[in-house]
Parts: sequence; structure tokens; C-alpha cells
Amino acid sequence: VCQTLRNMADSGRIVVSTIHQPSSKAFSYFSHVLLLALGRTVYYGPTDTLISYFNRYVTVGSAAWAGLEMQHA
Repeated sequence: VCQTLRNMADSGRIVVSTIHQPSSKAFSYFSHVLLLALGRTVYYGPTDTLISYFNRYVTVGSAAWAGLEMQHA
């Protein structure tokens, strides 16, 4: 399914989807991500900068981290 959606996007179509806890393979098909925690935007941008964003801006104890922790409690 993800490969089909990726092919559609590569052909110029806009594809919007939702996915909960994607596998790393499924995640690799996405070019951009909107990550929400408790209904608030935690990250919006390219998937290839997501890890560096979290390493730089999200620390244990921050509001963004607290939102993520609450989702998994």
C-alpha cells in the first residue's frame, strides 16, 4: 500500500494519509510528516530531518517530550 501511495506521489499527485506507529520501511516511503501529540503539532517537515530536529529541540522534560510520554502512558 505504501509503495502504491509513493508511486502516486512521484507521479505528481498529492497524497495525504494517516498511519499509527509505522514500521521503518513504511515510514521511509513518506517525504514529509506531521507528528501530533495530544492534538498539538510536535513536528512538521521533511522526514529526513526529523531525527536531527528531535536531537536538537526535544529533550526529556520538555513540553513536547511530555506530550509524547503521555501518549504512551
